[in-house]
Amino acid sequence: MADLPPSLPPGCVLRPARAEEKWLIQQLLLEFTKSEALKFDLRVLSFNFLILIALIFFMLAIIQIIKILASNFLLGIILFLILALLFIVTLCLAASFILFFFSIFTYAFVNWSRFWVIECNGSLVACGEINGYSTHSMLYYLFVKPVWRSQHLGSYLVKRLVQEATHPLYLVCKPKLVRFYSQLGFTIVPWQEISQPLKSSFHIFQLDTLISGNVWTVMRYQS
Repeated sequence: MADLPPSLPPGCVLRPARAEEKWLIQQLLLEFTKSEALKFDLRVLSFNFLILIALIFFMLAIIQIIKILASNFLLGIILFLILALLFIVTLCLAASFILFFFSIFTYAFVNWSRFWVIECNGSLVACGEINGYSTHSMLYYLFVKPVWRSQHLGSYLVKRLVQEATHPLYLVCKPKLVRFYSQLGFTIVPWQEISQPLKSSFHIFQLDTLISGNVWTVMRYQS
């Protein structure tokens, strides 16, 4: 595990986020999205949008078929049930699309209490989130402003966040960050060794791999 300096840089403090800092944290998350996750978010949004268009097209096609085959009662009932199912799926996907889009701009306003921040000279310069589930915890949104990097702020955040985890702690990262997290006690977990309940937390990254071919690495903290 990486050795850290005995303290943060002068003027810096690591602490839980405060309610009045929602917008400041959101600004950090927007910087994170712009520098690290914009292409990923756009790919996910574009894929969901295309699926929505396809579902709407199929529903319109089925409506036309029902009109043509109005005299065939049994076939009409079957097509109507298929149409109803597609309509429900479309509504769910549309709701997911809208929520994902707005979460890019509002995430911290809802989830600020799960964040820890580093404040230096009166300004927030780094943040990270621990999200607890019934079987595991996830580390999300670790971000340090570029001008404050190479001063171990991210490492300090991770070491504090792992103490907040109430279940086995996981994260998903790009390959270039594997070495950083390995030095802090995380190890790579092969996809085939991840249990089915856990995979639901990582499905969006698996989807991105299918869409773009980008590789994402799942890691677990070894206490």
